[in-house]
Formats: sequence, structure tokens, C-alpha cells
Amino acid sequence: MSDGYTRELGAELRRLGVPAARRRRLLLETEDHLRSDPGALSRFGSAADIARQCADELGTSGARRVSITAFAALAFAGLLFGVLMLAVFATVPRHTILCCATSSAPRSVAFAVLVVAPQVAFVSGVLAVVRAVRLRRRAALPRSEVNVLRRRSAVALLSGAATMAALVALVVQFASVLPGWLVPASYAAASASVLLLAAASLPLVVTSRVRVQTAGAAGDVFSDLGPVVPAPVRGHPWVFAGICALAVALVVFAPGLVADDGYDAALRGAAEAIACLAGFAVLGRFLSLRS
Repeated sequence: MSDGYTRELGAELRRLGVPAARRRRLLLETEDHLRSDPGALSRFGSAADIARQCADELGTSGARRVSITAFAALAFAGLLFGVLMLAVFATVPRHTILCCATSSAPRSVAFAVLVVAPQVAFVSGVLAVVRAVRLRRRAALPRSEVNVLRRRSAVALLSGAATMAALVALVVQFASVLPGWLVPASYAAASASVLLLAAASLPLVVTSRVRVQTAGAAGDVFSDLGPVVPAPVRGHPWVFAGICALAVALVVFAPGLVADDGYDAALRGAAEAIACLAGFAVLGRFLSLRS
């Protein structure tokens, strides 16, 4: 009878996407327990219930772990990106970069990715970690919550890789005027970052195959931020998005105003605000920023 139970449990675990190594370990532990205590079979519950519980807990822990791993990889890549961007802008005048960026459609796309992708990577990565930490005490999360963690991590990692690819494109454009050491350093940093982000993506692919079964709704951005958001704003996602966009615009505008470059700073601030609202519109539901 115990052999039939373990076969059924193995089939259920396989159906729910539990990885082979973890599946073998669970089956060995179950078989050993049943052999040492034949009466335990009546207390185990159905194989389907045991498999569902295992998949829910495994999918939950995997999604949380991936969120933290992805953020750590992005932090390293972001540090390299910041250093290289400072070196590029310290060497090439800003107006030269802007003129080159708008000289053709491919260059405009690369420059747009270089501006937008790092921000998407940062916001998605931070939100994934925030939700993972907020829900850290729960052994099994609803399927919708697990999917949010997976989506945020995936968007963060993909955006990070796109950022480094756009950086390489920028360096290629200005290779003739950059210091000799900066071009190979940029290629090496971008390659290392992409490899690291790809390595962080592998656990995400593995854990995404686990089919969490528990039903339930996922929280939105107000669930993530909690009391940080003023009470009148809670429940009004577009008001919150507008406030965030305005704050970002002011952060971009203020340094330019101090440097007596108000008009250009105002344009950059307006562009950042529009980008924030556009990102909220496009990714808001996918990343569970709004319900």
C-alpha cells in the first residue's frame, strides 16, 4: 500500500512542477517514514493534498529567495552602471550625447532604453524585495502573490540586462572620443553584469515551473508601502502615481534650477514625470501596483 501511495505522490508532485531533485528527496523521506511507522499512512492525508502543500511552500520560498537574489545582482550591476555612466558623461559633453542620440531611430531607441530601463529595474527590484519581506512569515502564499513576486523579479532582471546592452551601444557610438581604458572596461563590466543577471534568472525559471495552488488575491502598492502612504491617498492608485511623478520631476528639476539651467531642467523633469505615468499605465496591473 505504501508503494502505491508514494507512486501517487510522485505523480502529483510531477504534475505540480516540483523539481526532480526535490521530488526524489520528498519521496525518499515519505517512503522511509511509512516503512518505520506503517500506521502513519492513515495520518498522512491524500497524496494530492500533500503534493499541493509541498508545491505551495516550495513555490513561495523560491519566489521570495529569487526576489532577494535578483535585487543583489541588480545592485552589483547598478553600481557598475553608475560608475561607467559617470565616466562617459565626464568625458563626452552632454549636448554631444543628446545630438547623437537623436540622429537616427536606432540611436534614439538605445538612448531611451538607457534612460528608462534602469529606473524600471530599480523600481521592480525594490518592490519585489519589499513584498518578499512583508510576507516573509507566511509559509505558503496565494498563487497570485507568488506570481507578483515572480513578475517583479523577471521585469527587474530583464530591464537590468537591457540597461547594460544599451550602455554598450552608447560606448560603441563614442568609442573614438572615450579614454582608451573606458571602452574595454565598459565591455567587461557589461558582460559580467549580464552573466550575473542571467545566473540570477536561472532560479527564477526553475521556481516558476512550480504550480502554486492556493487561491487568493494579491495586494497592491498600498499593501506594500502600508503606513508610508498618507491615508487620503490610499485606494487611489492614480493619485499616488501622480504624486510620485511630480516628486521625480522636482528631483530632476531642482539641480538644473540651481545650476541656472531651468528651461532644460524643466523639460527633463516633465519627461521623467511622463515616463513615470506611462510606466504605471503599462506595468501597473502586471506588477500589482494597482488592482
